[in-house]
Amino acid sequence: MKIRLVSCLILLFAILLHGMSFAAPVLNIEADFHARNANPFVEVLQVDVNQQLSQIQSNENWQPFDSIEPMQSGNALWLRLQLSNLADFEQKIQLVLANASLKQADWYVVDERERIRRSVAMGSAQINQSEYLQHGQLVMPLSVRANENLSVYLRVIDDGNLIIPLTLLGESDFQQQLFTRQMTTAAVLAVLGSLVVYFFFSYLLMRSPARFWLALAGLSGLLLHLAANGALGQWWQLTQYNHALSIVLLALTLLTLSKVNHTVLQPVPVYWRWVSYSLGGGLLIASILPAHLQLVSSAALTFAILWLQLGLCIALNHGPRRTPNALMALGWLLIAGMASFTLGSYLLGVYPQFAWLWLTPAILVGGLFFIAIALAAYEQASHIHKLRQQQQIIADLSQYQERFLQASEGMYTSSVEGELISINPAAVRIFGFDSEAQMLKEVRHVQELYADATGREQVLHTLRHDKLLLGAEVQIRRRDGSTSWVALTAHLKSQRNKDVIVGSIVDISERKYVGTNIAYLHSHDGLTGLLNRQSLMNRLEQAFDYAQDHHAGLMLLYLNIHNFNAVNQACGVEAGDKLLQQFSQLLHETINPRAVLARLSADHFAIMLEGDLADREEQTRLRLAERIQAFRFTWQNTVFDVQVSLGAAQFDITLRHPSELLTMAETASRQARQKRHFYARFTAESGHIEQILRDYDAVQWVRDALEQQRFELYFQPIQPLKAGQSAICYELLLRLLSPQGDMVSPRQFLPAAERHHMGMQIDLWVIGRYLQWLAENPQHYQMLNFCSINISAQTLEDTGFMRELLNMLEQYQIEGSKLCFEISEGAALINKVALRQFMQRLQRLGCRFALDDFGSAFASHQYLQQLKVNYIKLDQALIEPVLTSAVSSITVSAMCQIAAELQVQTIAEGVENSDTLVALAKLGVDYAQGYAIATPHPLNHEALAQIFSL
Repeated sequence: MKIRLVSCLILLFAILLHGMSFAAPVLNIEADFHARNANPFVEVLQVDVNQQLSQIQSNENWQPFDSIEPMQSGNALWLRLQLSNLADFEQKIQLVLANASLKQADWYVVDERERIRRSVAMGSAQINQSEYLQHGQLVMPLSVRANENLSVYLRVIDDGNLIIPLTLLGESDFQQQLFTRQMTTAAVLAVLGSLVVYFFFSYLLMRSPARFWLALAGLSGLLLHLAANGALGQWWQLTQYNHALSIVLLALTLLTLSKVNHTVLQPVPVYWRWVSYSLGGGLLIASILPAHLQLVSSAALTFAILWLQLGLCIALNHGPRRTPNALMALGWLLIAGMASFTLGSYLLGVYPQFAWLWLTPAILVGGLFFIAIALAAYEQASHIHKLRQQQQIIADLSQYQERFLQASEGMYTSSVEGELISINPAAVRIFGFDSEAQMLKEVRHVQELYADATGREQVLHTLRHDKLLLGAEVQIRRRDGSTSWVALTAHLKSQRNKDVIVGSIVDISERKYVGTNIAYLHSHDGLTGLLNRQSLMNRLEQAFDYAQDHHAGLMLLYLNIHNFNAVNQACGVEAGDKLLQQFSQLLHETINPRAVLARLSADHFAIMLEGDLADREEQTRLRLAERIQAFRFTWQNTVFDVQVSLGAAQFDITLRHPSELLTMAETASRQARQKRHFYARFTAESGHIEQILRDYDAVQWVRDALEQQRFELYFQPIQPLKAGQSAICYELLLRLLSPQGDMVSPRQFLPAAERHHMGMQIDLWVIGRYLQWLAENPQHYQMLNFCSINISAQTLEDTGFMRELLNMLEQYQIEGSKLCFEISEGAALINKVALRQFMQRLQRLGCRFALDDFGSAFASHQYLQQLKVNYIKLDQALIEPVLTSAVSSITVSAMCQIAAELQVQTIAEGVENSDTLVALAKLGVDYAQGYAIATPHPLNHEALAQIFSL
């Protein structure tokens, strides 16, 4: 009994569950039935494609139609719509499927007895569908008898998104809908066709590119409307490609409208133009994607293009053309809004009602109409702007003649054939004539005014190609036959249906001369006129590469004048300069003209011999020996024998860099000097090749340190020895952190770096890093008296250093008075003229200068007076014996007196103990520096506070 009770309960529960399962409502057809959206009454079932109608009818897994997702491969989608005629008479209705692009749509009409009353095969893949395809819709006519119930089954097979808009229409409503479609299409064709014809023909007349693009947009929009209604695919028998065709036409419409938009909204940033065109190109690509990707990708890209163009209209709605921009924004708002609504409805499976059949195209065409008005308004505004410009030009014409006559630059007009038409007084003066009339009379052809016979042909070629010539440097011939340089600006224009050249000329002879001199001074030594070190290295690199590639001969000679310092000390720097000039002239007269001669530094010279000259190096050496041995330098009745050492190095295929060859020749020169010989030749057996290799290792350290920021700044204090002097002074020192983490002294890398011309790079790094540190520590900056920074000789020779230094001072806002640049005596003699200019320019900014290693070589009272430094740093060799040598004490005291007379302060270097410190103070030294005061420390707050007791 209990078992029977449980069974009954289970059966009752199953009946209830079955009653709760989905059952689509029946679509009732009343007596006054007109039209109804059938999709809410549709139930769907996705099954294997091979299942037949009988199997489908018995299936109970029907679901509501609420998705447009593509069906799985090998399946078919069945739709079921149940109809009930509530009227007492037979009614004829039309079941309309507004998507003719479905590959296969098979209809089955089943009556109440499950009998198939009618079956029709439709879709783009079916052959016989012309009678059911009307205006891009699949139409299934039905006759429902009085009080009859029918079931309509639709089998759909397609690989795209399942957009299946179903509408049930009465006979009269169906005819009314067809009529509305026909009228809407006719209206769209009329409006867009008129727009296309008008703007195309106006483009032919006005040659306005924007009008062409708008005509093309109207044409593609017209075709898009026909494709969207299915008419285009039906006419061309391309119903199965209707979606792809619509996407292509949509892309063309949006691309051409974007072009119009960019014209009206000028200027549109280039990157936004590329974004617009890239999105349009993506929309074209979407047309060839698989069917299930076409709808989503094309909808997303369309949204992006529409709202991007609208955003540009809003963002760029400024300037004098606000009205065209506002009209353009309104047009894009209508198009973007309606297109977004329509596409969004389809994506959500909601299909517009009948009213939208004419409203949707009306709004879209209205948006296009506003864009056309915006373009016309833009062109009108541009035309008014041009008219105002022309009026201004006309108003300025009355002043042109006066400006033409009074202009400081030469102005002229000539024909293309060479006739001089007009010329102003400034041009008359430039060409050396007395009057305009005289020049027009005597100059038969403009060609006569060019110094180069081909000059005018080159000017004409440029004008014919570009219509404009700007600032061309041309050499002209004056009336007296002399030549000069002018900057020529000209353009080709039409006057009275004849091409003429209108131009202006500015005399640049002086600038040309100065520019040539600057270029010459940049590559030549200012004292002797020989090539400088950088120019020699450039020539040496070229010869080195050629010798490696062609196994050609290459030899480098290195000469050093031994007693050059003695001449400077005995007779002064003027005598030394004269010696260098005479010796340079001797070398120039002795060597072959094809040899390359250069001055490397104060008393160092180099001769490069290439090819056959390298093979005949011995002849060159013997001639040099003969001339140098006979050379005597005389200065104010004093005669000097000039002692020279000559080193030679020959190119070898194993060499890695031209600098190695220069180092080898310099090494040979030192060998000759040490052995008191005139000549020595470098050989690998001498062992100096190891020094060259060590140099390259050191140079590589420096390069890595510059790239990897492994340099460290240290400081050593400079202590005042007199009361009232500021205490915070120090010298900036440089250390290198090796790859192993050891701190490397400058002595281990600076000489090699300078031999390989990296001195300026290091100096710029030191100065730049220190100025940045000062800017980051404003409290220390305010308390600082001065910081002393060493400058290499190579830095002084490079004209680019001054520019970089001035830029850094401006960048970090550092006063020049905080900096003191140290220059060694040897570096100061390399180019005294350049050094004085360098010092004067920085001293105007407040920078100070110190002469380093003073007393170690050849400095003199006269030389010190010429340089006008702020400090002299007494060399450690003078300071060490002060306690034990009376001569040293007297020498230091004398130097302090000379410095005081010249208003220069003294700094003693290398002070090792407190007793020496006390002795130096008594001798009158102003500052001291050395281990007796403090050892070098890293530049940081802690070390500065400890040393200076801050």
